[in-house]
Amino acid sequence: MLKANAGLLRVLEKTILHDEILLQEKHKEAIKNTPIVQFLWDKPYNHCFLYTVYGSEIYLTYLRYSIMSLRLVAPRCKIMVFVEAKLWEKAKEELKGLLFEHDIVRVNGEAACYKQVITCHTLIKDYKSCTFVDADLFFLGKVDSLKSSLLEVKRLLGNNPFSFVWAFGRKETPNVSHTFMHKRGREDTLRPHTYTWDIEEELDMDIETLIEKEKVWNISFIFSFCPKALQTDAFKSWALYSLLDNNMCDESIWWLWSKKQKWNSYYWGLDLPNLSISTTTYESDKQVHLFQPMFTDTMQTKTHRRYETFMAILEIEEKYIEWAENASIQWYEAPAKIQMDPTNLED
Repeated sequence: MLKANAGLLRVLEKTILHDEILLQEKHKEAIKNTPIVQFLWDKPYNHCFLYTVYGSEIYLTYLRYSIMSLRLVAPRCKIMVFVEAKLWEKAKEELKGLLFEHDIVRVNGEAACYKQVITCHTLIKDYKSCTFVDADLFFLGKVDSLKSSLLEVKRLLGNNPFSFVWAFGRKETPNVSHTFMHKRGREDTLRPHTYTWDIEEELDMDIETLIEKEKVWNISFIFSFCPKALQTDAFKSWALYSLLDNNMCDESIWWLWSKKQKWNSYYWGLDLPNLSISTTTYESDKQVHLFQPMFTDTMQTKTHRRYETFMAILEIEEKYIEWAENASIQWYEAPAKIQMDPTNLED
């Protein structure tokens, strides 16, 4: 019996959804031409949301809607997008109006766009905290509804910079070994047959015992960290190793580092009372809901949530254009001189 290639199926489903979105879009040009940028304050911020885009340009469509949804729930937030060089011009055109052009950063090479590599980028070194967001994660809620949850994330990292704030922790049976050895973390690397042994040598730790003991695997489609805590010679060496070995799985990189260094783990989906996360439904009774619908991924099934994704995206488009064109929006006006308070977590 023929067995479907899960990786190719994933690409096919995302491509079909991408094409459906483009056919149904009502406000694409209006969104691009709505002058949101002129109301944004390009000032120093304590926190920055980070996106990375590489490989296929279909992710630019998802990214556009993810940023629109983020702008709705956090209108004043700072956003930067790191884009593989071959997609950079296209990205500037697709994201026009949603963020400053200089915040769409050109990156040479696909592997240089991996999250664990961007973590070491000099452009983010002065932020107190940063949050990576996957291009296919959508924020659903009322205008400015992310404020209290984001403030709590900043406080968690401010109190303990040697921590990570993951999306959520997923319990694995019987342990995390099968997840750790999955395709993105092993098969695509240069030496998949010696994958674990090579990492053991690089990190000087017993990986095989660890993955057979641990039962919780952390998910990072939204992931917060303190740049200064990670931009060290030791982590840069670890990130460079993952780049050269073509390890696409940022979760395994963060997870191993946290175990090696004994860092704390917090969770957007657990430690923030006003926020919920789901991969199966776009409905929630919380102030803000994080919806990552592309796949509910287990070892047995890969279920694509195309209908739920489509409904959520259409809702984002309608709400965004209504908000962006509303003359009663109360934009924040920058003072004549910028005075940054290092203790202020609001920005």
